[in-house]
Amino acid sequence: TNLPAIYAAGDAAEACDFFSGRAGINAITPSAIQQGRIAGANMAGEKDEDKGWIPMNLFRFFGHTAFSIGLLPRPSCEVVTLKDDRSGTYKEFVFQENRLVGARFVDVDIDPGIIRYLIEEKVDIGGWQEQFVAHPQEAGRWLMLQSERN
Repeated sequence: TNLPAIYAAGDAAEACDFFSGRAGINAITPSAIQQGRIAGANMAGEKDEDKGWIPMNLFRFFGHTAFSIGLLPRPSCEVVTLKDDRSGTYKEFVFQENRLVGARFVDVDIDPGIIRYLIEEKVDIGGWQEQFVAHPQEAGRWLMLQSERN
C-alpha cells in the first residue's frame, strides 16, 4: 500500500497494469503470488517493487489447453498468427517494437513462465522472431538465457 508497514496482495490489492501503469485489480493466481512475494520481501526489509500485473489465463478443457497473456492485437502492433487445422494448434503473437507484448496458444506445448518473462523483461526478439514463432518453447528458452546473460 502507500502506507508504511501496511501490506496487501491478491484479490484485495489494487496494483498497476504492466502496460499502462493504471491502477486496477487483476484477480488471478500468478498476480497474487507475485504480489505476495513482493509484500513478504518488503516486510522482511528488502526493497522490491511490483512491475505491474499482466493479464493472463490458462484453461484446460475437454483434453485441450489454451493460454492467453498480455495485450490483444491493436493497430500499433505486428500480429503473427499460425493455425494448423490438421493438428488443431493455434499460435498468435503480438509484437511491438521487436518485443513480445501478447500471445495466445491452443494445444501448443509452451511454458507460460517463459512467455511471461519475455514480456516482463521486454526482451528484444528482433532477428529471432521467425525462430521464436516457429518454435516458441525452445527459442523462448534461448532468448531468456541470452537476456539473463546480458
